[in-house]
Amino acid sequence: MKTFKLLSILFLFTLSTLTSCSKDDILEIDTSILTFQSGIDTKSFNITATGEWEITCEGLELGYGIPPATKWFSITPIGGKGKATITITTKEETSDNNTTLYIKQGSIERIVELKQN
Repeated sequence: MKTFKLLSILFLFTLSTLTSCSKDDILEIDTSILTFQSGIDTKSFNITATGEWEITCEGLELGYGIPPATKWFSITPIGGKGKATITITTKEETSDNNTTLYIKQGSIERIVELKQN
């Protein structure tokens, strides 16, 4: 009887582990690199996701009433659910910059490289 209970518990644990990571989770981006001219330039890319996602990168500052930004670009939006178009605008008098955007949905991560000439 103890063996049966132990096997039942092991089976339920395995089943719950397998079903907690859905194979239906999707996080897609339509580019892996964006290249900007020096100075002001705007580019965008699209996200398709089945859940909530967020974008992070080194130096990204969040401010009340202003778009999230680094020293050389602003980006909107930086989070959401489902589909979205992400817009990045470089700032005046900037050049020769690069960074990596990390787009995450749960344990799924995608990367977009940003480069400015």
